[in-house]
Amino acid sequence: MDYSNLEIAIDGLNERAYALRLSNPPVAKKLAEEARAQSTRIEYKFGQGCALRTLAAASVEQSASNAFALAVHAIEIFVSIGKVEHTASALMPVFCYYLQNSRFDRARTTLEEALTVASNLDDKHALSLIYFNFGWLARKEGDPARAKEFFCKSLELGRDGVNDWAYWKSRARLTELLSESGRESEWRADMELLLADVGKVDDELALTDALCVQIEGFARAGRRAEAVIAIRRARQRTCGSQSVNCRASLLLAQANSMLLLGNEPKYILKLRQTATALEVANLQVRLCSILLNLALAEQKAGLYELSAQHLVQHIDLKRHIQSSDAEYRLSEVLHEALTKHLMGQVVSAVSRSDQLSEINQQLQTALDQQAVLQRELMRLASTDELTGAVNRRQIVNDGILEMERYRHTGSPFSVTVIDVDHFKSINDTFGHATGDEVLRRLTKCCQALLRRFDVLGRLGGEEFCIIHHDTDMYGAQMAAQRILSAIEMMFMSDILPDRKFSISMGVAEVHECDTSFYDVLHMADAALYEAKRSGRNTYRIASSRTLEAA
Repeated sequence: MDYSNLEIAIDGLNERAYALRLSNPPVAKKLAEEARAQSTRIEYKFGQGCALRTLAAASVEQSASNAFALAVHAIEIFVSIGKVEHTASALMPVFCYYLQNSRFDRARTTLEEALTVASNLDDKHALSLIYFNFGWLARKEGDPARAKEFFCKSLELGRDGVNDWAYWKSRARLTELLSESGRESEWRADMELLLADVGKVDDELALTDALCVQIEGFARAGRRAEAVIAIRRARQRTCGSQSVNCRASLLLAQANSMLLLGNEPKYILKLRQTATALEVANLQVRLCSILLNLALAEQKAGLYELSAQHLVQHIDLKRHIQSSDAEYRLSEVLHEALTKHLMGQVVSAVSRSDQLSEINQQLQTALDQQAVLQRELMRLASTDELTGAVNRRQIVNDGILEMERYRHTGSPFSVTVIDVDHFKSINDTFGHATGDEVLRRLTKCCQALLRRFDVLGRLGGEEFCIIHHDTDMYGAQMAAQRILSAIEMMFMSDILPDRKFSISMGVAEVHECDTSFYDVLHMADAALYEAKRSGRNTYRIASSRTLEAA
């Protein structure tokens, strides 16, 4: 039977679906499912591969792992029928999967594979998308110069209708980079050109993206009134939008602008609205990230019950996503096999029992990850937000455990109390922001010198405590000398010009007469005050309950 006319119809259906994959994912998926069903019925492999590629691209924000599996299946079909040129675009959901899981090396390798295929065919549409994703990866890795280079390449290749999505996205990201660099006058001029150009095309996503860049740019520059006006204009220009992606992006831009302007209550409100929109649309990947930011913001605002609820939601959703990742890990194995096939190597078939064994192993990994997430929740509750050291409650708990271990095993431990010299004067002279930065740098310096099983905690204000595990007075004294030497060499002139930075310390070792951890802490504290009285920028030790000069 001649199916040529039906195949042409399926190709047209796939083309419409692929064109809508970003602007209207639900419609794109519906069209692609229809194309897939018709292709399966007549065994039209090319139609199946194109439909799977569209389904993968439209599913990235709902489930990156599901998109990954669909994309790998599409690649397998394209390779089997000799349509290797279509693998470049199918590799983009694979890239998104690795990027969302912070596997940057695998993300870069995937883009390089796609670049090889697209370059050999001189496929400018695919190349513009690939270079845009290279730029996005560079941004994630904190390299704005490299990101700009890739976005410019994407812009050049995507112009004149070759790839409108990559063109407008690259233009918006380049304007955003100008804003982040602090070159406000250049950013304003570029922003006006971007908005004027976007206004000439019928592209809702491009318009929304440009408006979001403008809102955050004004906020980043501290232009509160202009940011508010930009938000109002954006609402008016997108009020009729049916795209959940557009609404969620605009809400998130408003939230980020409120954060940049220091309006934390409105930042929390807009984050909640963003989370609601994403939840309704079942965009799980973006929702997971928003829930974490919302929980942290509510914790900072003292809304502890709401923070805990949203943190639990984040953990449950992340656990669900990671469980899905485990179920689709087999697809990753197949993808690596297909990559070797593209390089001309023969891949042996994997038996069904091996596949089941792999899936079981990955499901076990998912359960292990659940335990990791629970530990992460506990870590958030025990960490000092400003410095990253453990907080007072946790350092005391660790000290109590050390005391119990000492009573049962006799293994020694020591305690060092640290205080920043003249910290009030630093705050009064240079401001509290500088004082906070001083505490952060001090924390990093100490953490770099301590062993991984020693514990550094912030007792409060400018006072810190170190618990030296399995360490006597001599070992703790050596550690104190190393810290003093490092502080002496630490670069602080950028924030404390013409001022010498120093600390004082008191060191104590546990003694058989101590009844609790607080006794050891008290002796270390007394030694600290002796160091203060001795002129600061030094340490004193408490040995045999008698203070001695260091």
